[in-house]
Amino acid sequence: MENNKKEALLEEFFSAGVHYGFAKGKRHPSIASHVYGQKNTIDILNLEDTIAQLSAAEQFLAERAATGKKIVFVGNKKEAQGPTKEAALKTSMPYVAHRWIGGTITNFKEIRGRVNYLEKLITDRDSGELASKYTKREQGKIKLEIERLLANFEGIRTMAELPAVFVIVDSRFEHTCIREARQVGIPIVAIAGSDCDIADIDYPIVANDAAPSSIKILMNRLADAITEGTKRAPAMLPEKEKTLAGKTDDVSA
Repeated sequence: MENNKKEALLEEFFSAGVHYGFAKGKRHPSIASHVYGQKNTIDILNLEDTIAQLSAAEQFLAERAATGKKIVFVGNKKEAQGPTKEAALKTSMPYVAHRWIGGTITNFKEIRGRVNYLEKLITDRDSGELASKYTKREQGKIKLEIERLLANFEGIRTMAELPAVFVIVDSRFEHTCIREARQVGIPIVAIAGSDCDIADIDYPIVANDAAPSSIKILMNRLADAITEGTKRAPAMLPEKEKTLAGKTDDVSA
């Protein structure tokens, strides 16, 4: 990275509070080498490391996006929900920004069945079929069912197969998602605070994962990398490159 760009990025990260960790007592041992120092017992993270990790994650995501496969954004804690959904919508990728439903990956067939059921209810509602078949009371119950299913599955309605990568905010908070991803071998990019275990994260980005300003700036960068990679997706590549892209090793079903 050019010095001027790097300095500008460092300044941007400082302004967003990307360098703040948690109290030293909460620090996970796997983070120790990425801590620059302390300020009033709060860990200050080494932004040089953060930038290097971010660069590696950006390159990886761009390469995966170029295969045309789905990349899922996951951020369910309050501070992460907005930036997670925004990044997903910006890239037209699936997301989970309400709560992780156990089995979303390890029991994907059943979860996909629930999504298909949701789609049928919405189709029947929009076509007027529900109104012609059910009483107002029954329609009210179906409306509540649609709302419940949307709350759980709205972000993954377009995910017809297992994704190629997960982009996660706070690997400690999203431990269930990470466990499932590990079981099926899906790579993980994760924004990880100083209390996170990054030993099992393929592309950790050690940074403030609690402040919305920090999460937003990092998710935007990752989303931009995916957008850039998507431009090189198979549908847009010459035939020779499509063939090579199709041979890319991935974990999708």
